[in-house]
Amino acid sequence: MLTTFDETSSINLKQKLVFLVVSLQASNGTERATINLANSLISDETAISIISVRPQKRKPLFTVDAGIKLRSLDIDIKKPSEIFQYYSQLKNLLQDIRPDYIISCNFYISFTLVPLSKKYRIIAWEHVLSTFAGRPFQFIRKYLYRSLSGVVCQTDYDVQQYKKDQIEATCIPNVVAMRSGYQKQDTAFKQIICVTRFSREKGIDLLMEIIEETSPLLQGEKVRFLIIGEGDQKEEFLTKMSRHIADGFVVVKGKTDVIEQEYANSDVLILTSRSESFGLVIVEGFSYSLPAVAFAIEGGPQRLITDKQNGYLIPPFDTKEFAKKLFELILNNSLRLQMAGKTTAVAKEFDAAQISATWLRYLKSLNN
Repeated sequence: MLTTFDETSSINLKQKLVFLVVSLQASNGTERATINLANSLISDETAISIISVRPQKRKPLFTVDAGIKLRSLDIDIKKPSEIFQYYSQLKNLLQDIRPDYIISCNFYISFTLVPLSKKYRIIAWEHVLSTFAGRPFQFIRKYLYRSLSGVVCQTDYDVQQYKKDQIEATCIPNVVAMRSGYQKQDTAFKQIICVTRFSREKGIDLLMEIIEETSPLLQGEKVRFLIIGEGDQKEEFLTKMSRHIADGFVVVKGKTDVIEQEYANSDVLILTSRSESFGLVIVEGFSYSLPAVAFAIEGGPQRLITDKQNGYLIPPFDTKEFAKKLFELILNNSLRLQMAGKTTAVAKEFDAAQISATWLRYLKSLNN
């Protein structure tokens, strides 16, 4: 649900926005969402810079508008004593840019910006659920975030949690920007796609269980899993799934800048996350008419998937039921096509022009 601001509000000419990210070299959803929003906001009236906290040794994986300035710090903080260098470099960059608004795309970065909150308008743009961090973190955040100009999160539930802590918060969903014109290239196989990070949070252990549960059900069928991503548990996944990788039942790919082609080649999208604030990949899959199967966790999946309409919501974390519904959906062509027809309407809710206009009205509201 989009937060409504005064429709007559407009941002002054050449307002300067700075996004702070961990690294634009990463292939995570946060970096993709940041670039999508920055690309949609850049205009004759809005100047945008993206600062990477970590040193950048190569260009971003995702396409950045030519009008956006990319900067980075020269220090990758590895010990407490380096925090002084971090602040020195960051202050110098900000003094050079003189931003009207700073949007922090990571909660750790948001913590470090609190000392600068009297000089700049700082917004914490949250990409995880408010309950994701442990209680000590939540306790500290409750007091530190009150110094910021505001918090933008992905769910109305999170808005209420922040407001209980007397923190100004609003809900603005992510921009989803998918290029069109891609067609299915391989019709010999039905493909189940999972765009993820190899970590416990993203349920990689659950994904492996689902693959094992699904394997005997799909034996003899021309079906395969395509897993796209990076992460700390990737080697463990490759080792445990080696048999399925060898026989072609599982295909693993790393970073890609043509994710649209992978969606176009697929038939069903799955998400195995334990925690998901927005569910960017669900909307991306919906843009390519892919019905989705995910666990009914708080946040994105329950907000985007209507059970038995455009996909399935599975009781957390029932891998047997997940495999059963996935088997049903992948082999029942009429059911799958029926669900596919109800996906694109959801994807259109995250149109770049609509979301960027909401952001501009929100930023203007901070002046008041």
